[in-house]
Amino acid sequence: MERFRLLSLWICSIIFLTGCDLLPEDPILTSSQGLVNKGIMSNAEVNAYRADNLEFVKRSYTQSDGTFSFEDVEYEGALYVEVTTTSQTLATCDSAAGCGTFQNGLKLPGEFDANLDGNVDFGDIHYYNNVDFLLTAFVKPRIRHQEDDGTVVDFGEFAVTPLTHIAAQKVKKKRDEQGSISEDDVDLANAQVAELFGLDGLDITRTIPPDVTDADKMGSVTDKEKMYSTLNAAVATASELTTKSLIEVIDDLTNSFVDDGGIVGSAADDNVDTSLAYLFWLADGIATKVETDLSVNMNAVQQQLVEEAAANDALPDGELVTPSENAGILVDRDGDGLGDEDEIQYGTDPDNPDSDGDMLPDGWEVKYSMQSLPAGWDFSYKFDPLLNDDSQNYDGDGDGLTAHQEFKLTTDPTNPDTNGDGELNDGAEDFDNDMLSNSEEFNGVEAEIPFHGGTNPYNPDTDGDGVSDGYEVYYDATDPLDPDDFYGMQ
Repeated sequence: MERFRLLSLWICSIIFLTGCDLLPEDPILTSSQGLVNKGIMSNAEVNAYRADNLEFVKRSYTQSDGTFSFEDVEYEGALYVEVTTTSQTLATCDSAAGCGTFQNGLKLPGEFDANLDGNVDFGDIHYYNNVDFLLTAFVKPRIRHQEDDGTVVDFGEFAVTPLTHIAAQKVKKKRDEQGSISEDDVDLANAQVAELFGLDGLDITRTIPPDVTDADKMGSVTDKEKMYSTLNAAVATASELTTKSLIEVIDDLTNSFVDDGGIVGSAADDNVDTSLAYLFWLADGIATKVETDLSVNMNAVQQQLVEEAAANDALPDGELVTPSENAGILVDRDGDGLGDEDEIQYGTDPDNPDSDGDMLPDGWEVKYSMQSLPAGWDFSYKFDPLLNDDSQNYDGDGDGLTAHQEFKLTTDPTNPDTNGDGELNDGAEDFDNDMLSNSEEFNGVEAEIPFHGGTNPYNPDTDGDGVSDGYEVYYDATDPLDPDDFYGMQ
């Protein structure tokens, strides 16, 4: 039994619903990198479509660590993203009730059974494939950024979860019926779903909920982000504790919101109707498990979940809970990740995504200025959205990547090992498996023909000549940025 919880992407360049007049005249290639996390889900299929007509754009598959990438997409619009499973998809169980048993009680290669008992328990890894499984999200621009070479790029993370799927299907229905959608349609649907699930003010698409089975990740985020994760996991738990499958639970919630405009608050029989009250109670159970098993403080989360459950439980059975017609939408005119009200609080320019001109968006600087900085950090460098202090060129966590490179890579500039694998730091990792480390992709490497950097760390063949970047550098002595060179011709 699975629940697809997380998909985060790095969108670089031209993903716009409106505002295409900001683009240069020459065509630009969109490049995206992401992470699928249900816990971690590997070998899942990720398809991107044009949001305006659902024409297919690009396909990718998640790697063993959950990451994927879209490269060289000649498209200048918003995306509609779908995630499905394959026969090789592995997923981490995040249901508090477990996810059944391994086939024939024995784990297969790639699966993980912590207790060696044949049961797929919370945190175990197992194969999951269902032809009906589908989670979606609409993706609109977040950060519109001007690079030195004049190209317009858009870096941003977004999530695909059961909640974003509920919102996306309402937007898709409107697009199907009316032929078009706006940024406001996407914002409103996301805000309404957030309100229904007690996440008022949280951007459910742009907020990346942590892996609920990972103690370190759950312990390093806000209470609202913790709550978001427990609610996503509650969907999987509901399918284990009722007569419904995971797909049926998701479809029931989605169809209710899309067709009826809300979700049932309380039901006499939870096997018949998955209600908000029931999901909140399940989420509280998951929060308890996280606190007990992972030693993460969940007190504030549990208190809110219990309050939300009780409020919905007090409603007459079968009564529909509908969100505000104009639910609290984050107004972010410049798309830098800081709402306009927050821009006033921090003194930044709500019409300029990079108020201090240091190539680090305001929202990104505020986000990481709030984190605990690692030992040895030079405090003359701080992520201050109002101060261009050259911090974009500083490697504060000592992983071989500057802050600006970490921004492009979507890694954490205050954590040298963002993925927490304990093996390689962010600079030493090779995200696209092309024999060039992330740091080498940016900074270059001494070779027979010196390579000065500039390849795409999420594209193993940046120039598209059929030879990987690393092979060109180390074996062919050719230029990985020149599609017209070949072995023996430099």
